[in-house]
Amino acid sequence: MENPNVLRFTGFADIYDQYRPKPPEIIADLLLQLAGMDRADHVDSDRFVGLMRSQGSIADLLKQGYTEAEVGLDRLRETVQLRFGDRTMRWFWCYRIRVGIK
Repeated sequence: MENPNVLRFTGFADIYDQYRPKPPEIIADLLLQLAGMDRADHVDSDRFVGLMRSQGSIADLLKQGYTEAEVGLDRLRETVQLRFGDRTMRWFWCYRIRVGIK
């Protein structure tokens, strides 16, 4: 028997997305300017997969001798190429800094 709360909210996201107001396209640029950030790149499918290859855990596995297929990069590459097509997408960078005071 399914939980009544789960049934109550099933399918709600699709309806919500259909009627949710969309922010103006310029809002991302304005927020970046207000935050003092101006770091956006245009990324194509090859660059995206390259970024994923360089991430710590993936890079470590590749250094240890695992193949791209074993890590799942071949499937990622196919999926990203299908999603991106010939387009480039705007990619925003953000950094998290932790400061410890002793």
